[in-house]
Amino acid sequence: MDSLFFLTLLIVAWIFLVSALSTRYLHSKNPQVSPLYILFRTTRLNSLIDWISSKGRFFWRLFFDVGIGFAFILMIFGVLLFLVNLVLFFIGTPSAAGSGQSLTGNATSSVQPVGIVPIIPGVTISLDVLPYVIIAILISAVVHEFAHGISARVDGIELKSTGIFSFFLIFLGAFVEPDEKSFERAKDRSKLRVIAAGAFSNVVLAVVLFTVLITPLYQLSMIGFYNPDPSGVLIIDVREGTPAARAGLRADMVMVAITADNVTYPIRNKVQFIEFVQTVLVPNMKLKISLLDGRNITLISDVRPDVTIPEGEDPKPGTGFMGIVTWDYYEPRLPFLPLSLPFHYYQVLVYSFLLSLILALMNLLPIPLLDGDKFLQILLNRIEYARRNNLHSTIRMAMLFLFLANLVLSFLFFGWQPAI
Repeated sequence: MDSLFFLTLLIVAWIFLVSALSTRYLHSKNPQVSPLYILFRTTRLNSLIDWISSKGRFFWRLFFDVGIGFAFILMIFGVLLFLVNLVLFFIGTPSAAGSGQSLTGNATSSVQPVGIVPIIPGVTISLDVLPYVIIAILISAVVHEFAHGISARVDGIELKSTGIFSFFLIFLGAFVEPDEKSFERAKDRSKLRVIAAGAFSNVVLAVVLFTVLITPLYQLSMIGFYNPDPSGVLIIDVREGTPAARAGLRADMVMVAITADNVTYPIRNKVQFIEFVQTVLVPNMKLKISLLDGRNITLISDVRPDVTIPEGEDPKPGTGFMGIVTWDYYEPRLPFLPLSLPFHYYQVLVYSFLLSLILALMNLLPIPLLDGDKFLQILLNRIEYARRNNLHSTIRMAMLFLFLANLVLSFLFFGWQPAI
């Protein structure tokens, strides 16, 4: 689907939904409807948070105490990261800039700056990965907000409500709303625990997901539904106009062997397939693809174009090219299970890992409206009032400038291209 068409369709659907809800809930606070978001509050989850927080209060207090120290380190790291990235725009390698040079015109560092871009479907996020991003944001947000709620209840801070919201139709999130008066009466240490809980829990979630991704836990987590040992290579997608498309290869076909130059190469997993592509495949090579269902398909490889095929073939441009996106084939234990579900499951894990880290890092920046700003304010409570306010205002405005400078320079250097 074309990105411009998708964005137009999204805007029209959002306008229609907001208009319909506004007519019915014009003066309602629940749901709360605005041109940018729809928010629904409830108290039904409060009892669940109370129950979780009542189990092992000593553990939770210790857990969130560790979170305070970790949040402080992560806040300092985030500020330094943005500062170093800003400097790299001035001294980075010429190839880092879309204009072909750094801001000073002379590169004194071989390290490139990282582009900081907003999440815009079809612009900075390709539509192919958008479903994974939506699910990952929801998972990260639920963990983040539940951690805030659990920490608050462990320290006796009342909750007004919990809820969900939708921003511009596609981005779903959750929130926990502490009682302001109850929060203000709490000790500074309790406040710090509550504020740090969300980001710290996101980091813990990222560590757990990373462990699952790099160990056999990924396969073992599917053991009740799929055979954990791959027995072929599943075709996830076939790019239009490629040798694979012309030969008749389609998504959900499973390759078990490839014959080239009268030599048959077993393809029992993706590693074997990539090894074949990197060491054997050359342009204009005749290949016989043996499928799991017993069929054979013949194709002639092409010269690889200068494009990236995600999760597919990895060699450099100019080498042999088929045009398929692949994944390990795990045999379903139940006949109705989709062959590609392990692939989608893995993508959700990957994007949840990445976005959990990003959410933790971004949310602890000392910028107005973010947890980092509240965290800093409480840390400065021991300083005399006038000096505290001046210092707090100076830090938050400097960080806001630092963030916006990175955002603007990223656009000027790289443009807004799909980052994921």
